[in-house]
Amino acid sequence: MAGGYPDRPRLRSHVHVAGRAFGPDDDVPAELHPLITNPKAWDVPPGTPIKPAKIPDTGGDGDGPPPRGGAGSGAPEWRAYARAHNVDVDDTADRDAVIAALDEAGVPTERQPAQ
Repeated sequence: MAGGYPDRPRLRSHVHVAGRAFGPDDDVPAELHPLITNPKAWDVPPGTPIKPAKIPDTGGDGDGPPPRGGAGSGAPEWRAYARAHNVDVDDTADRDAVIAALDEAGVPTERQPAQ
């Protein structure tokens, strides 16, 4: 549960419901959630706010482009940022090629100073 948000409802213990067994590592189908009535069975109960989708961690503040130098400034981070903005880039594209594709698509590539 990174960042304080769960990624899905999760059981704390093993339960048997509708003729099936589920444990903490299992994804319980949503239609079976109401059948698990013991609140102590849930580590993360259904209805808990789920982790929001976000741009992959790029070493920055999460809202803008990766840094141009230092940690988090490599081609993999820039490719992830491009894909998060629906810019198609090749898996082997270097950082400069990705930045050029982002610029062409009108996606910000410069970090804005903190306000």
